[in-house]
Amino acid sequence: MLDRCNISFSYCLGFLLKELDDLRERLQPLMIKYKKEKERIDEIWRLKQKREELLVALQEAERRYD
Repeated sequence: MLDRCNISFSYCLGFLLKELDDLRERLQPLMIKYKKEKERIDEIWRLKQKREELLVALQEAERRYD
């Protein structure tokens, strides 16, 4: 009986490890895509911040020269 349980456990463990490997393989391209999209979003946010700073500086310069 114990041998049978060990065989079942080994089989289940092997199956689960294979499943885990398959999921990791499927996850990898998704993570790459996520990182690229996050970098783009971060760059857009940074550019919006810079734009806002430049608009404020422009408004201040216009007030000084009016």
